[in-house]
Amino acid sequence: VKARYNNGSVADVTAQCVFSTSTAQNTAGTQTITLTYTEDDVTTTTTFDITVYELASLAITTQPTNRTYKRGVAINTAGMVVTATYTTGTTAVVTNECVLSTNTTQSTAGTQTITVSYTEDSVTVTTTFNITVYALASIALTSQPAQNVYYEGDSISTSGMVVTATYTDGHTATVTSSATISPLAAPSGVMSSTITVSYT
Repeated sequence: VKARYNNGSVADVTAQCVFSTSTAQNTAGTQTITLTYTEDDVTTTTTFDITVYELASLAITTQPTNRTYKRGVAINTAGMVVTATYTTGTTAVVTNECVLSTNTTQSTAGTQTITVSYTEDSVTVTTTFNITVYALASIALTSQPAQNVYYEGDSISTSGMVVTATYTDGHTATVTSSATISPLAAPSGVMSSTITVSYT
């Protein structure tokens, strides 16, 4: 800051100047800063403009790698990129500073909306992404056991049996090794019996 005197001389008075407007601006946009300099009871002022910016919006610029989950499984945001935009139009990647403000362990099958939030200087912005939560819908024997005739008390053999699970999102999976049967042995005193296959 230069002071000009009426005799034409000029002096650097930067260190002696005072900001008469708060230097911590709380309003976004163009702000005018006033500088004041006093010498021998004579006060002069000058101004300059600054641009004050703040957080404006949030966007997911790259979706998470996985957006399909079995019910009750925690959400993994790996691969997700979240970008903040400021009132000046500038952007910044803020993925690591974001929080998921929706329950991250989904308990309801179907399409669920996950909210992502980011706070900076007391300004909070949010964005969302959708995931598909699936649950077990039904099971079926897609291949019958090789043996279906037994003597009383014989253990039931599941050899050759294939159990297929169908989920609420339509996909299927073979779950034979995790399925259970009841009863485990051929009952006595009956000519035929129904074997129940279960999967949880």
